[in-house]
Amino acid sequence: MLADIVSTAEGLSPDHKANIIQDCAKYCLLAQDEDADYYFNKAALFIKHLLNKEYNRLFQYCDIQSCLKENEYAIEFVNYQDDRTGQEQYEALILTNSTYPKRIRICDGQELNAIYKSGPKTYQSELYNLIWAKLEKEIPEGAMLSFAPSGLINILNIEVAQNQDGKRACDIWNIHRLTSTKQLCLPHTTNRSFSKAMIFGRTDGMAYIRNEVNEIDRLT
Repeated sequence: MLADIVSTAEGLSPDHKANIIQDCAKYCLLAQDEDADYYFNKAALFIKHLLNKEYNRLFQYCDIQSCLKENEYAIEFVNYQDDRTGQEQYEALILTNSTYPKRIRICDGQELNAIYKSGPKTYQSELYNLIWAKLEKEIPEGAMLSFAPSGLINILNIEVAQNQDGKRACDIWNIHRLTSTKQLCLPHTTNRSFSKAMIFGRTDGMAYIRNEVNEIDRLT
């Protein structure tokens, strides 16, 4: 049963899973008939502890790189204060499964803040030009793209930013938002299906066309 628990943890190598099972074996050996549940729970908690340690450990770019397949890309956005100018700067670190991280300057904080203040009705095309236009040469259309935002990008829906042809970023690439690109290396649960959905957010700037609304109704 412990082996079943560990085997369902995606993102761990076979050797890592084997080591966890071996470490937990001592609890199983202690189990008597009347205390089997106690020691099984003890072992399960030990597994959880090890997986938590895995989550909190530091990852190198090569760890993330090893989890990327062909045509998969990871982007870690970073923001920092430039000591020379005192201005906040935004950059993107792009990683594939075969190259060193590529560093691309995005913008300064004032530029991004100005677009944010312009409101969701007007900022989508400007947001694309500011962010994705500088990255699209590095990422082929249709690629799997996982990104972790930073700073003000955390509260901007950059996935739906539109290019000059009216095409959204999420239609150009298969985009997934993460809290950190190290999540690509961690065990994760399988996707669960849901029968209902709820949308939260401001109504301005969310003018869904009728067929999109009908699709939502159909799915819920």
